[in-house]
Amino acid sequence: MKRLLLVLIAVLAVRADSVCFAQPRSTWPHIRGFDRKYSFEKQEDMFLQFPVSTLDGRTAYIVECGNPFAKDPRMRKFDWSGDFECRVAKPGIAYLPDAQLLAGSTHVTSDWESRGRFWWNELTPDCISFPGWGGTRVYRFRHMRITIRITNPNVDPYRPSTHILQGLDVEISGRYDESANRPVAGLTNISEPRNTDPTDVDSHRQCGSLPK
Repeated sequence: MKRLLLVLIAVLAVRADSVCFAQPRSTWPHIRGFDRKYSFEKQEDMFLQFPVSTLDGRTAYIVECGNPFAKDPRMRKFDWSGDFECRVAKPGIAYLPDAQLLAGSTHVTSDWESRGRFWWNELTPDCISFPGWGGTRVYRFRHMRITIRITNPNVDPYRPSTHILQGLDVEISGRYDESANRPVAGLTNISEPRNTDPTDVDSHRQCGSLPK
């Protein structure tokens, strides 16, 4: 009886997840393409925000990126982490996953569970070109294809760990993609490069050989 109950729970969970992935597709808006470029020279200035609009001009989503130590008052609405983190959110929503649509799944419980978070050791010369986890990341979800590309990172390894990344340039582009049918960005099929010291998240990443 106990085994039968466990099987039933598993089946219901799969069906619920399938409904979650399929149900909203008809309501996902057709966005207007965008290209944005920003340049930051100080850690405390690292914050950006802009709307993603539908073809008729309505705001469908909000894009924000920031460093946890930036001083822009608009940052209070999200639990920022990493050295530079981006999020795509539905306007006015404070709960997950709609507050962070770059999430790895629809079942995340923390804001940081996404590939929208960049660490300084992912932006070093050895790692910035690493697919999926380096300076350029592509996200496909809700009929959108969004690309975030970080260049010219000012990495100062002699500073305290929370202040190593002092500046960067970032380009964010978005296009309508009818074949992007996930409700959130999801994971990449490329494994995240490991730290040289598994006990220290601030140690360098092992990016020497790029996956094929």
